[in-house]
Amino acid sequence: MVVDDDFFNRMALSLVLKVSGVDVTSQVEEAENGLIAYNKIVENPQSFKMIFMDVTMPVMDGLVSTKKIKAHYNS
Repeated sequence: MVVDDDFFNRMALSLVLKVSGVDVTSQVEEAENGLIAYNKIVENPQSFKMIFMDVTMPVMDGLVSTKKIKAHYNS
C-alpha cells in the first residue's frame, strides 16, 4: 500500500513498485491519508505485505496511523 496525500507521489511510487516486480500478482493499493489506510488495513489485513506511509498528511498523519495499526494488532 502507498499512502500519501499527493496524487503524483502515490502514482510515482506505485509505478516504481509495479515495474520493479515487488508483487506482480496483485495491484498496488493507494490511500490519500492515514485514516483511509488504517480502515483498509483493518478491513482486510491479509491484503498488505508492505506499507509505504507518508509522515505529514491531512486528516490522520502517517505517525498516528502507524501507531493505530500497531495498537490494533497488538491488542
